[in-house]
Amino acid sequence: MPDTVNLSWGRFALAIGVLNGVPLLLALTGNGLDSGLMIVWLVAISLSIFFAFGWARLRRENAVSPLSAFDKDRFKRVLIGPPVPAIVWFAATMAVAIGLAVMTAL
Repeated sequence: MPDTVNLSWGRFALAIGVLNGVPLLLALTGNGLDSGLMIVWLVAISLSIFFAFGWARLRRENAVSPLSAFDKDRFKRVLIGPPVPAIVWFAATMAVAIGLAVMTAL
């Protein structure tokens, strides 16, 4: 029997905690929270929400037919989901981040 992937929400929370902890560490070691760090945090939170939806898709797919630890292509395809909404989500996140950067620079 092939090895299946552990898809617990605790594992997801650990990974997202590390992703969202990077801006926090930058804020604690730097000059505090400035607009640049807030924009980085916005991008990290947007990615967290996007991958939470993907993680739920992975868990649903794993319940129907177990995902193998060696089937990386299927894992990525299910995690990211349909390409068009993923591209729109990423483009909208980057547009908002760039817009906020321009607004704070003025």
